[in-house]
Parts: sequence; structure tokens; C-alpha cells
Amino acid sequence: MAFWVVWVGGVGCGDVTGPEMGKMDLKKMIEQLDSVEVPSVFICPISLEPMQDPVTLCTRQTYERSNILKWFSLGHFTSPTTMQELWDDSLTPNLTLSHLIHTWFSQKYLAMKLGL
Repeated sequence: MAFWVVWVGGVGCGDVTGPEMGKMDLKKMIEQLDSVEVPSVFICPISLEPMQDPVTLCTRQTYERSNILKWFSLGHFTSPTTMQELWDDSLTPNLTLSHLIHTWFSQKYLAMKLGL
């Protein structure tokens, strides 16, 4: 499975490019920022965990890709949150939300590493 690489050097604090700050994948940042209160819009309604690969259904609700695929594999063809029947099972990457999640976690991670 591929992971997102986030460049956090220079985010809000000038040019910070030490070896720890160069590249960091989202999963590792989420694990290290475990006690941080995450905005609810970043949370998957199925797993109640921060999303790393958000996708939107035809109902305009967004879920973590792996969670909604598991939901479908169990034979469900409804929205997990509303039970509304899906007329289309395609998944659209929610790139805007993905960018917001990565930016937010990058900034929180950088602040934690710098002791801000």
C-alpha cells in the first residue's frame, strides 16, 4: 500500500529541514500525535479514526477508502451513516479534504517537534 509523503520543512517556521523534518508519512504523524484532538471532519464515520485516504460516495458522504471498501465487501450497498441505498458504487478521492488533513497533521507534527 502506498503512503503519502508530506514535506513539512518551512511550514510556518522558516526553513526547517533537519533529517527528522524532511519527509514524514501521515500514518506515522497520526500515531505520534495520538493525544491531539483531531477536527471531527477528519474522522471516518466508520472507524472513528483520522482518514488517510478519504473518498466520497454518490451520497456526498466521505469515508476512509479501506473502511468503505470493507463495508462493500460485506455485501452492503447502502451508506453506513444514513443507510441510504447507493445508486452508484464509485469512489471519488476527496482531494481537498486529503490536502487539509495532511496540512493540519504536518503543522501539528512540526509544532510538536519544535516544542511550540
